[in-house]
Amino acid sequence: MPRFRDHSPAQKFRRFEQVRLQGFEQARSPLNDSIGTVFWADPPQKTNQMTDQWIYCVHLDAHHRYLNVLESNLRSTGEFSSEDEYLGTAFELGHDLLPDEDGNFSFVEGTYRLPGKLWQVMIFSEWDVPTLRHRMTTWDSGITGVVFYVPLETRLNKAFVERAMSEVFGAEQWIEVRGPDSITLR
Repeated sequence: MPRFRDHSPAQKFRRFEQVRLQGFEQARSPLNDSIGTVFWADPPQKTNQMTDQWIYCVHLDAHHRYLNVLESNLRSTGEFSSEDEYLGTAFELGHDLLPDEDGNFSFVEGTYRLPGKLWQVMIFSEWDVPTLRHRMTTWDSGITGVVFYVPLETRLNKAFVERAMSEVFGAEQWIEVRGPDSITLR
């Protein structure tokens, strides 16, 4: 979880704690009363919102998706999931940004999960470099991942992202999924 910052209110929920969504978006939302598991938490000062609440990245078990939820919309069930339940079983990619009309990007951000590992963050951005470069990194939040520096003349699209990720991680195939929000994780 992110490091505690002195001026933030205390974090109410812990990683892998099971929570129930209440009062989410609209009172009639089909997600209300859903049970989920806290995967990550984002301190209030990191966001540009007018709130002093933590934002939690919650995996909604029955809906097979991740959602960012304000602390006030969560209630603890008093139970915890195992970290092992969130380890990857395949090579998975989740894109947070959409391509332009031609299917290209100038910047890509998203999450990925490797077999036996938790979610990590990937970033691809165009730079004035002669060849594709990458570096492994750890963000201030503690989440790890990879940053790619892409030559300016390169067509940056989903196929390019998959090829580059495969070269670094030895994957033969990636499954596109809806992973957690990379901005919340970083």
